[in-house]
Amino acid sequence: MNRNLSREMSRSISLFLKKHGNKILMGLSCAGVVGTAVVAVRQDRLAQAEINDIEADKLTNSKDIRTIARSDWEIDKKERYKIYFKYHIPTALMGIGTITCILGSGYFNQRTQAGLISAYGLLNESFSDYRRKNIELYGADNHKKILDELAIERAKSVDIYSMGAFSCSDLQASSLANQYPKELFYDEYSKRYFESTLPAVIEAQYHINRNLILGAPVILNDWYSFLGLENTIPGNELGWFMCDDYCWIDFTNEEKQLADGTRYISICMDYEPDTRWQEEW
Repeated sequence: MNRNLSREMSRSISLFLKKHGNKILMGLSCAGVVGTAVVAVRQDRLAQAEINDIEADKLTNSKDIRTIARSDWEIDKKERYKIYFKYHIPTALMGIGTITCILGSGYFNQRTQAGLISAYGLLNESFSDYRRKNIELYGADNHKKILDELAIERAKSVDIYSMGAFSCSDLQASSLANQYPKELFYDEYSKRYFESTLPAVIEAQYHINRNLILGAPVILNDWYSFLGLENTIPGNELGWFMCDDYCWIDFTNEEKQLADGTRYISICMDYEPDTRWQEEW
């Protein structure tokens, strides 16, 4: 009975250390850094106090303080090092303990990262197998429908703003925009769903073209900002500028439906952005 209890306690302690070992070592490392500094200062004072006492005794025991040479009462460097070494052994031990805790924390971090990478690899492999089998059994259209439904669930209402020369305009604050209900939109270029009102989206399309007509190049992330969507990395490299090919970005807002009848408005741009604007500007 006692053996089983001891085994169970050892197992519980082992699991606790595996789960919280990294946090414990991090806490001990922080405490060790502070503690090492405190101990170092205290031990240094003790060592210096002993050196002062020894030198004071030599001066007191000398026959003539006025004629005694400095080398006769002052402790040499070798003796100083011995005294400091003796007093700073606790400092060294605490420093070694702190370094050990830091190294142990790094080891736990490596193990945690390795475990996360392994788990991600297994999850990715399982998802790939599921996607392959789902397409094989039910077809690519069904797989696309599932992805669309998930994207719709993640669609969020967005706030749309436009910066002017002297003010910031809220593209959803007009009475016209407020009279319209929120709708589901889909940006064909970035493959993202979001919720907004039709007047606000049309305002965003107007403002991106307004900036283009004013003569400055506009980048793809400008368009996403007007829609209230998060910027993308390619959005800083791709853009438009006034050229012989076009001087206005035409947008097509087309009403569509998913297989389950969900209505959404697809936004398609006739002139897609590219990197030519960087060569011109």
